[in-house]
Formats: sequence, structure tokens, C-alpha cells
Amino acid sequence: MTDKSIYTRRKLLASLGGAATIAIAGCANNDQPAETTSTSTTTEPQTATTDSVATVDEQGATSMQQETLEAELAELPTNDLTGEEMAGLKFMREEEKLAHDLYTELESEFGYRVFENIAASEQTHTDAVALLLKKYDISDPVTGERGTFSNEDLQSLYDNLLKAGIESAEAALKVGAEVEEVDIVDIQKRAEATDEEAITLVYDNLIRGSRNHLRAFVRVLEREGGNYSPQHLSQSEYDDIISSSIEQGSGNRQGSGNSGT
Repeated sequence: MTDKSIYTRRKLLASLGGAATIAIAGCANNDQPAETTSTSTTTEPQTATTDSVATVDEQGATSMQQETLEAELAELPTNDLTGEEMAGLKFMREEEKLAHDLYTELESEFGYRVFENIAASEQTHTDAVALLLKKYDISDPVTGERGTFSNEDLQSLYDNLLKAGIESAEAALKVGAEVEEVDIVDIQKRAEATDEEAITLVYDNLIRGSRNHLRAFVRVLEREGGNYSPQHLSQSEYDDIISSSIEQGSGNRQGSGNSGT
């Protein structure tokens, strides 16, 4: 792992203590979060077209369409990768799994629909990176067991994030927002280190999803009376994301979005 990635991990871990001590305003006498009070079982509509690599629901949960993505990847060249590119794919495979596993646990603890929806999206994200590992014949670090990681730094990060997130509903939502910040930073760094079209296609969609998910967590947090300050993005980068609308994008390689924020 690079010095910058190690610094990002250490900064995240250092920030968790404060986030875990804050209680949500207005939830002290109500175990049921406002996010889950609706009795409607209607599935939120997907807004992307059927030939898109990614779809986005009304809340911002951004899911990769595996069959469409696999077909797109099959049409792209499979060139030799650098060690940095291969390590980046293995790392992102587990980091996206970390988000899925963490949100699944936090949804079970607090019942917020935002965790359930985004956890489902994160599963499609880690599966998308798995398709790249298969395409480039790279060993898969994922064991399949929830909450376990081959990368020791990610294992430590997961354990500490879960410990912090279960302290309160607000701490959980802040952990969700911070995970998405870290995802944006990590994907951006790895996107800048490759010009391989297949990898760029996936990274472009993953980072769009992370921006959408950051918006979703902050929106729920603020609705519940909390607030969030960026921990890893600059204030201007964060403000640009939060002040803009949910990103749809074409999702395919002919019209994929820019990896930058």
C-alpha cells in the first residue's frame, strides 16, 4: 500500500472516536428511524436505460448491471497490466466488499433503508471488480465470509468502523459518509494510474456511485438533525458533490462520466 493510502486509513481510524459519541437529535425516544417508517413496499424505479452499465434509484443507490458490464468488458482489449494496476484491482475488490459488509451490519443494527439499499449496490460494485480480476486472470482476495479480508489494513479498518458505527445511529450514518469519501479518494488515485479502458470503465462508474452514496448518507444524516464535515476530501470538493444532483450518467463506455469530482 502506498504512503498516501496508509495516511488515508490512519486518518480515518483517528477520526472514528469522535463520531461514535454523538447521538442523533430527536431519536432518543424513538427506536424506529424515520427512514423506515414508510409501510410502502414499492420498489424505487431505476432511472438508467436498460443498456447502461449502471442504474441509479431515486435515493441515489447506484448499482452495476453485471450482464451488461460483462458484455462491455468482453469487447475491450485485455492488455498486460502493471503491478500497480493489479494491486489496485485487488484492493478495490475488498474495499467495495468492506462497504457492503459494513452497511449490512449497520442496517441490521439501526434499520435505516439507506444502508440496505446501498449495501445491495456495493455488492454489485465488488462483483464488478471481480469481473476485472477474471478478465485479467488475477487471483481473487475475497474469501466470501462477511467481515473478513485478506488485506490486513482493510481488516483493521472494518473492525474499527463497525465498532464506531454501532455506537449510535448518527455515528453509523457518519461512518457511511466517511467510507464513501475514502472510496472516492482511493478510486480516483487508482483511476489516475491506469489507461486501460476496461478498468477505466469500471472505475468511472464506481466513483460516480460513491458520490451518489455520499449524497445519500449526508441527506439522511441532516434530516435526522446531524451534520457532517469532510474528513478526506477538500471542503470545495465535498461542497461540489453535496450541492449537485444525483448523477445518472449513461454508464457505458461511449458516454461514461469523468472520474474526477
